[in-house]
Amino acid sequence: MSSLLIDREMINVFIIDDHYLINDGFNQLFDPELDGIKVIGSALNPHEAIQKISNLDIDVIILDLFIKFTDPVLNYNYIRKHFPSIPIVILTQEASFEWKLQMFHEGVSAYIRKDTEKSEILKILFLVANGHTVMPDEVSLALTKAKDSRENVFLTLEERELLKKITDGLSLKDVAEQCNRSISALEKSFKKIRIKFHARTNPELIRILFQSKNLC
Repeated sequence: MSSLLIDREMINVFIIDDHYLINDGFNQLFDPELDGIKVIGSALNPHEAIQKISNLDIDVIILDLFIKFTDPVLNYNYIRKHFPSIPIVILTQEASFEWKLQMFHEGVSAYIRKDTEKSEILKILFLVANGHTVMPDEVSLALTKAKDSRENVFLTLEERELLKKITDGLSLKDVAEQCNRSISALEKSFKKIRIKFHARTNPELIRILFQSKNLC
């Protein structure tokens, strides 16, 4: 990481974590004058964050992975929808490869463990603020393999016709009516396709298809 240019002298960060102690602790971890990191706001949940961030000049948003009563992926996408130009960094105690893979697949800029050394956190935050994604090699390799496998998926003629309809913007109900099939039967067909593309939902499937040669 030292080979990359770091051209900002000060970066402003905003923290979203449902524990007051984490917010306060992170704020006290850095000295703005010495470290170049300034915590200019915090929130206990994404909804509170949206209201506060709109009035602030933020370089990086730091998001706790697990905020009680919420879904990590939905939280990330909710914030990204409102502030697409601000990089988001996950801060968590969760060390599992599956969660790292999932969040980088969604588009996070970095994934930091809460027990990471201060010097490493500093490097990551400055890299992210300057437009870099700090992704572990094993995650990058896994995402590349997943992309390659998606591009080589074999689809039947019927599956291609169904996918063409949803990528054209038709709802599941509209597709069911056109194909004279029940919604439950149609959903089973889409579930098989999602499995082929490693997608969890139909919207995610559509996003993958627009990036894949399988649309051709």
